[in-house]
Amino acid sequence: MKCSYCGAWIVVPVIGERCPNHPDVLATATCNDCGNSYCRDCLAAYEIQGQAEGGVLLLCSICLAQRHAHQAEGTILVGGLLVLIGMFLFLAHPIAGALWIMLFAVPVIIYGVYKIGHFYKESIPYAEHAEARETRTDRTTQEIYLYMLAEFIRCFGQVHGHVMLENRIKAYVERGLSREEAIRRFAEDGGY
Repeated sequence: MKCSYCGAWIVVPVIGERCPNHPDVLATATCNDCGNSYCRDCLAAYEIQGQAEGGVLLLCSICLAQRHAHQAEGTILVGGLLVLIGMFLFLAHPIAGALWIMLFAVPVIIYGVYKIGHFYKESIPYAEHAEARETRTDRTTQEIYLYMLAEFIRCFGQVHGHVMLENRIKAYVERGLSREEAIRRFAEDGGY
């Protein structure tokens, strides 16, 4: 969906769509890479550096693994290039070439292999990220609604943000909840 306010393309879950890993749970967010909808427990959150404060990148486990695999492969490739440079140095100056390989190439390759095995440690589950944000239980339904509305307006613009929030709440009301219960349940499921 294209935002009419800023022109950015936004991937949002279809209302009422279920998480593919947990069919009994509604999807509350989408993976920023593949666009599939998941529940809070199936996504990892990354704080986006250098962007507006509070920017979060959400990734499913498959896309998270792919991103880190590409990064790790790139690091290992750089290490291979450093080995090649070290071999040329070795031909010209054996001691300098050996030192180059030991001090530069080998550590870069080891770091790349390490990154492949430890890529999940850099992210936090989306559910934990959501709980880290204002998880006060003493908020009134109106305060929760206004907070969610502000978030939706910030992300989707004035008109679309309001409509999207109301549609999400409506989906919960259609399941038999009162409006207040629907607001609280959506806030809980969405991490607000």
